[in-house]
Amino acid sequence: MTLTTDDRQWIKGAITEGIVDALNEIVIPRFEAIESRLDSIESRLTSLERDMRDVKERLGYVEGEIQALTNDIKEIYNVIYKKPNKILVSEMFAKMSDEDKITTLHDELQKLAKKKGVVLPQ
Repeated sequence: MTLTTDDRQWIKGAITEGIVDALNEIVIPRFEAIESRLDSIESRLTSLERDMRDVKERLGYVEGEIQALTNDIKEIYNVIYKKPNKILVSEMFAKMSDEDKITTLHDELQKLAKKKGVVLPQ
């Protein structure tokens, strides 16, 4: 028995229709679900990238502030330990009351801050 052209066309149509139905019922819905998940992941990744840029920017600012504080501390240290203030190391200072010592230290710190252009917290 030989297949006629109509038979071949019918078989070809049946196979094609079966493949299209399988694609429509199984494959395409799965691809759509994956595409939806990818859209969600892409959105979250974009948000994370934006947050990361913000964090890097803030970190740069914080590093600058830390460097400024480090420089200030080094300068204060140098002033106190390498260039001793005669008032702070005198015998008279040692004999002062604690309150007077604090007041004197405060005055000297204010002078230094003013000289160096540093604003001290109140």
